Amino acid sequence: MSSPMLENKLKRAQPTFTAKRKDKALKQLIALVPEEAHDLAKVNKAYLLTATKDFMGHGAARSDGQGGWTIRGMKSSLKHY
Repeated sequence: MSSPMLENKLKRAQPTFTAKRKDKALKQLIALVPEEAHDLAKVNKAYLLTATKDFMGHGAARSDGQGGWTIRGMKSSLKHY
């Protein structure tokens, strides 16, 4: 039997990005998606762009360049988990 912790250690790392501009960060994420899933990834990109604007309007969510998002009014970055 294997534990969930061991199973997680054996999985690949989550894709991330280093770009500071939102459009470039999302482009980096899509580039990491397997080719057969690119169409779905592009749809999800549109959802992500909309979601980042829902926080507090235009410019409220920005890439921190380390795989997270800085949100206006928050001290730490928002992570994917």
